[in-house]
Amino acid sequence: MVKVTKGTLVEFDFVDTKEAAELLKCHRNTINKQRQQWVKGIHFVSFGGRYFYNRLLLLNLVQCSGEVNSEEHQRAIAFYLANRLDNQPLPRRKR
Repeated sequence: MVKVTKGTLVEFDFVDTKEAAELLKCHRNTINKQRQQWVKGIHFVSFGGRYFYNRLLLLNLVQCSGEVNSEEHQRAIAFYLANRLDNQPLPRRKR
């Protein structure tokens, strides 16, 4: 797991289908089949018909033996959601 101190910005890396298949050591078709079990916006995003996968969550899935509902993977998802850019507090406005 990534150690983060308060106020630290965590960058999440997204990879395309080819890189995800290399990362998981499987065929691209397997990634496409597995995507049906994953949550859009968390495990993957799509832009213009292309899919991009969250590298850290894919690696965590490997550690969890592919169990999306495992307690450890749910903690990794919670960590991701808590540290997304759109979930960060806005800076204070000057008056």
